Amino acid sequence: MKNKQTQHHEKGWERGRITSLSDGVFSFSITLLVINLLSISFPSGNQPLFPTLAANWPIFLSYFISFIVVGRYWMAHARLFQNIQDFDGTLFNLNLLLLFFIAVLPFPTEILGTHINDRDAIIFYAFMLACTGFAEYAIGFHAYHHHKLMRQNQSEKFLKVFNFIYLGTPIIFLVSIAVALWSPSAAEILWILIVFIKIMSRGAIGKKNSAEMAKL
Repeated sequence: MKNKQTQHHEKGWERGRITSLSDGVFSFSITLLVINLLSISFPSGNQPLFPTLAANWPIFLSYFISFIVVGRYWMAHARLFQNIQDFDGTLFNLNLLLLFFIAVLPFPTEILGTHINDRDAIIFYAFMLACTGFAEYAIGFHAYHHHKLMRQNQSEKFLKVFNFIYLGTPIIFLVSIAVALWSPSAAEILWILIVFIKIMSRGAIGKKNSAEMAKL
């Protein structure tokens, strides 16, 4: 019969495999994003390059947005798993669902880059990013409501901070889908709020919960 020390070691090893796989998928996806930039055809000879670069600004914009979002999702994932000490089948499957959306992200990024003003492209891109965020939120929500999975029983303040930070980004993308039906350009402008989600969360949650925010 295995003792507690052996079980703890095995759980830590299995948890390490999950985080290693996750980090690998995040790294793979964020690397593939740059491939879209390689599709740009530059003029040969002594032709100026700047006009070509300027004409392909949608590709650079889609790369920038996806890089920022994937980076934020990776940081949130890393901080979330710092608070998770164990896992079950549901948590494992939710993590795989998140990795599915992360791995496929270069595809909607390429579509957005080549169809920056197309409403359907904007809606598809926003939908995929929203699904990614909700999948990550589901991991933390499940872990919080199964306290044995967390390193310690987190307070209601932790849940409040968690909800605001982890739901902020996917909700922005979800709202942008509705906005895109009215104005595709306005939907893209709305995505700028993602950059300031952490700042907005500090103002909305207040200084009293700063300790809880530090965990995320």
